[in-house]
Amino acid sequence: MKKISWNLSQVIMISKWKTKPEFYDFEKGPLILNASEAFETEISFLLWLKRVFPVYINDLEQALELIT
Repeated sequence: MKKISWNLSQVIMISKWKTKPEFYDFEKGPLILNASEAFETEISFLLWLKRVFPVYINDLEQALELIT
């Protein structure tokens, strides 16, 4: 989970630059050198994953129950 959250936080930070989509090898890079921004982004993602994502899943399950 830590590796996934780090990779996703890197993608989020790269997307701030509005760069053209390309393949990234996260084993070799990219490396964001702004550690405080990288930490803040990763923590924000983890908090979203812990608090908001379960609500989305619950709502999706309820909607599926209504249509099936």
